[in-house]
Amino acid sequence: MPDPEQYWVLVQECRESLLSLVDEAERFLVRLPEIERLYDRRYRAWYPGERKHGKAHLVKERHDGELDRFYREEFRPYTDSVRAVFDKLTTVLPEQEVEDLRRQVAPSRVTATCEAVKHAFQRVDEFWDSRPDSPGVSGSMSSRRKYGPTPKTDRHRAIANAVNGHGDDWRHQENILHTIATELDRLKIPISSAWKKWKPAAPNTWERAVEYGSDKVRKTIAYSLKMAQR
Repeated sequence: MPDPEQYWVLVQECRESLLSLVDEAERFLVRLPEIERLYDRRYRAWYPGERKHGKAHLVKERHDGELDRFYREEFRPYTDSVRAVFDKLTTVLPEQEVEDLRRQVAPSRVTATCEAVKHAFQRVDEFWDSRPDSPGVSGSMSSRRKYGPTPKTDRHRAIANAVNGHGDDWRHQENILHTIATELDRLKIPISSAWKKWKPAAPNTWERAVEYGSDKVRKTIAYSLKMAQR
């Protein structure tokens, strides 16, 4: 059992890690209807009663590819990160509670995984708010912060400000998206942590991310615009 000062440092570290995961969880939940539509289109393309042309298998393969990319390249790495953080939670939460949270985490269970992350953050935040004043906790982190839908509000607002003035052109014009990416790089706005796990190559700037996967960049910007309005 760590001494009290070390214990609160561990709580602080778990809380910071979960904050980042909560932000990604919200992004995945926003995208969930899109994933469900892909499943529906895939089913309709292959279901005999709906099959109206000989290219049904090509449609199914395309949707299979999109679903595979989502789960293999984005959500599976996220669940690996969640499990790594949950492994540290036994120093903060009861072991059985952590085990129950672990059982909710799976690459095929988007909603359950994201809700487990949000619940874990709320529980750790309860411990954090009940802490005594401790010299082992840095002043910048000692201010109490309740769970909300936008743990990275400043980042979302910075992205929204960079998009302002371009209307909706960035949604379909690649050159406008590049202009926004260049501005975000100039402002040193961090890229999404999920992008660091892209295969075969991971971007290290917004501009490079547009080159590697402009659709994913558009989704990230759209999510930030939505969160900045809250």
